[in-house]
Amino acid sequence: MEDHRTSVRSKLWGPALVALLLVGLSVNALAAATPASAGRANDSFNKGDLIVSGVVGLGVAGTYGHTTSPSICVEVEKAITPEWSVGGVLGYASSQQKYSYYYGEYGWKYTYTIIGARGGYHFVKFIKNPKLDGYAGATLGYNHVTVSDIGNNAYSRYYTYKASDSYLLYGIHAGGRYFFNPNFAGQAELGYGIGFLSVGLCWKF
Repeated sequence: MEDHRTSVRSKLWGPALVALLLVGLSVNALAAATPASAGRANDSFNKGDLIVSGVVGLGVAGTYGHTTSPSICVEVEKAITPEWSVGGVLGYASSQQKYSYYYGEYGWKYTYTIIGARGGYHFVKFIKNPKLDGYAGATLGYNHVTVSDIGNNAYSRYYTYKASDSYLLYGIHAGGRYFFNPNFAGQAELGYGIGFLSVGLCWKF
């Protein structure tokens, strides 16, 4: 049978790149429209900052069937320079394939446990509003896939269609944070990998 993971990836690279282009244009427009301030008190991003985010995303690359749970992730990010950050992500998602036939239903449920490393560049030199943090980056990780039968188990096992093991997960993203106070912000991202669109909240320490 067709490898749905490969099919999904090939179809979604185009929209993902378009989304990133739109985000990049928006960041440039925002930077041009934001007046420079004399100081950057309560900066959104500084060397040494530790940012912890909880996010929900739509569209994990390489999943099977239709989504039953969006990606739910915890992200940790450390500012190692005034512009660059490194960190990690831990997430969960699920999907299923379900079919009907004369005697009932059969199918498979898939769960995905995601662990990976993230790195990003922050546009602090271009965005002068101290409450805004615009950034772009990449993710490299591992997606551990487990599969279980649903419906008529005997019929499912007869066809023995299973996920093709766990796999390497890679992605790109661009997004922004708006800080409601020096330590708390809302976050939104577009990209390819763990989520084509993700939103969440983050805390800075």
